[in-house]
Amino acid sequence: MVSCKGPQVVSFINPRIDFGNFETYRIVSPGNGAKETRRDSLSVNIEIEKLLNIEMQNRGYEYKSRSDLRLQYNFIANNKTDIDITPSYYSRRSIYSPYYLPYESYNIRQRNFYEAILLVELKDRSAKTVWQGSLDLRYTRKVKDKDQILPTAVMQIFETYSYIAGSNEPVQMPKKTGGK
Repeated sequence: MVSCKGPQVVSFINPRIDFGNFETYRIVSPGNGAKETRRDSLSVNIEIEKLLNIEMQNRGYEYKSRSDLRLQYNFIANNKTDIDITPSYYSRRSIYSPYYLPYESYNIRQRNFYEAILLVELKDRSAKTVWQGSLDLRYTRKVKDKDQILPTAVMQIFETYSYIAGSNEPVQMPKKTGGK
């Protein structure tokens, strides 16, 4: 079934993991070893890492280079173009004939938009997936405040991660209204 609900977070929590063993984390940037980094993607990565740090620290985790958890993220974005071609049938009189003759023309509509997805994943020291969450950002085309897209996306993804540092029991995290 297809629904027009808007953005839906897809998440996975590994049921075989003891969350009480985790108290520290580090962030692994995407594209490690990449030859070329665009300036705009670098600023997006800095913003995402800042937001990820806030979410992890709100849960009591401490940032350390030698850590219990490795927080990886991937922000995949593309410019897309939709072209809609619809035929239109008209009739008109030609200069060579007094009768109306049918002819076909085409209405061409081009729409450019930005499509993106954000994937966040926690792995333990043995590289087992502990938790992951992702959000398809294609529903953000009509958002008026573009500066709130990433903070809101990170917040919505982390709403599916209900563990705090050193605890194996899930807790209800307080709802936030978005923002930095």
